[in-house]
Amino acid sequence: MMANLQAFLKTICKQGMKIDEATGLINDLIEENTTEGKFITFFWAIVENDSRQMLYVNAGHNPPLLIRKGKIIKLDKGGIILGVMKTMIPYLSGNLQLEKDDVIILFTDGVSEAMNQSGEEFSDERLEKLSISLIEKSAEDISVTIQNEISKFAFGTVQSDDITLMVIKVK
Repeated sequence: MMANLQAFLKTICKQGMKIDEATGLINDLIEENTTEGKFITFFWAIVENDSRQMLYVNAGHNPPLLIRKGKIIKLDKGGIILGVMKTMIPYLSGNLQLEKDDVIILFTDGVSEAMNQSGEEFSDERLEKLSISLIEKSAEDISVTIQNEISKFAFGTVQSDDITLMVIKVK
């Protein structure tokens, strides 16, 4: 599925389509090439470095966290997960004007659903609280600290999902 998605992305990105329309096309292609019960959660964005404009679409993925001045904005505009059904309702795109020192945290559900030995999840709430406390740090330090906190929380427990995290800090 990921190989198909990567191939579709490479081709579609060269077409100059709007990101919301391109997401609908990607969904339709994934749906045509996926067996029942399989799907992809997906988030993608286009960032214009000079103007700091960010255009994004979220297709059922954990909403990335935009942390600005101690407040969280969840990047949840988009539509359904990819591959479940043909695009009947168009995907929506979100448009943001990024500001200096904004922090964006993108993560898989393995981060918030990491389990400890008591069967507790790390949780979105814990991730959000931790993330807000780290906004003065560099992107690398934020990422390392979150990973270390998850490791401490889940120490000694085998995880059933990947733990993937990316942190972006606007300069």
